[in-house]
Amino acid sequence: MTQRKQEAGVRSSRGAHAVVGTMLLLMPVISVQGPANTTLMDVAGTVFLAIYWCHALARRLKVSFPLLLPFWLIAIGSIVGLFAAHDVHRALLQMVKEVYLYVWFVSVTDFMTRYCRAKSVAAIWVAIASVLGILMAIDYHTQAFGGFFSAEARAAGTFTNPNMGGNYLVMSFFLAWGLVQAGRRRFLLAMPACVAGVLATASNGAALSLVAGSIVASALYSSRRLAQFVGMGCVAAGLMVALLGGGKDWLQRSVLDQVSQGKRDAVGGTAMESASERFPLWLDAAVTFQETPMGVGVGNFNRLGGPVSGDFHGAHNTYIGMLVERGPIGLLGWLLILGALVRWVLELRTRAAVATPLLGIEPLCGILAAMAMHSLTMELFHFRHVWMFLALIWAILAQSPVPLTARVAGSTVRARGAVAEGA
Repeated sequence: MTQRKQEAGVRSSRGAHAVVGTMLLLMPVISVQGPANTTLMDVAGTVFLAIYWCHALARRLKVSFPLLLPFWLIAIGSIVGLFAAHDVHRALLQMVKEVYLYVWFVSVTDFMTRYCRAKSVAAIWVAIASVLGILMAIDYHTQAFGGFFSAEARAAGTFTNPNMGGNYLVMSFFLAWGLVQAGRRRFLLAMPACVAGVLATASNGAALSLVAGSIVASALYSSRRLAQFVGMGCVAAGLMVALLGGGKDWLQRSVLDQVSQGKRDAVGGTAMESASERFPLWLDAAVTFQETPMGVGVGNFNRLGGPVSGDFHGAHNTYIGMLVERGPIGLLGWLLILGALVRWVLELRTRAAVATPLLGIEPLCGILAAMAMHSLTMELFHFRHVWMFLALIWAILAQSPVPLTARVAGSTVRARGAVAEGA
């Protein structure tokens, strides 16, 4: 079944794709900020919200609210945390920004579902990301752009820090993989471009999440060719270990030198130092949670200096950050977001049995694994590209054909394939 037949209910247009393409182009431009950390994408997003909601109200469109329950749980956790917040104004500002982010997510999800082809949106995303990855790698190795795409000898692209840029490129890598599996072979060229960008960021968390996602995605393939390839790889690895066995002491010293070297311009560089910086923050979180188990308020963790580290940084861990700032209620909300993503992808895998999927299912699973892994060293909740990915997955699900058995059983899919449930 062709993509056009699968998405027969979508009234796509060049104008609609241009609107989403503009937001995708501005999405990674985080280093240019205005008041309250607003970005160029927020300016475009605000204009989009005003126009689209006037359009929706005028036409009386029925808009779905995906992830409504997880968002409310996170919001409730944030409200409860206000009672213990040292800086209430900061917490309130963060909450307002989160409400805006969710409303924007709902709006762009509905817009893409109705008027854009999700596969084309993914292609635009990957094209932009691959160019950015190449520019980051070139600037990192040659300083051809005067360090514009680098920060402290590490590529940051147009993001505020290399770790955020690495996360964006990791997600883009798997989207490119998904497009290749769905038949768009030319996006094979985008995959090494994204990897080159990730390596240029020298982000250990991004590299680990890329490896974890690749392992999960590869493990889900069941073809004999992949099994043979993996078997050959294991044989090659065994021979390599045997050849290096005599020099294992040298190999061990080399690895230790890499993870403990003073320079932080390569993957693995100062990994021990990075870990030693994060552990005290997590100890701060443990002490803070014992004292205030219902949360200290959004953006208020370590505002007065950590009780163990004396540091003022955040938790650098989405799970811990949610728990310490919003309590168990907020953490449950984040876990439900991840759980909803897993459920959506599993539903896509079920529907793939009746028609060619809009994107490869295994690479999407790889993104989920990468997100879960990178959440251990980064706080991803406020990343705009994460919410755009959530919107894209929902649009893909809405535009995918529903198996006949699901229709007979009373599917929740409505007109244009939009899933009506809010979780």
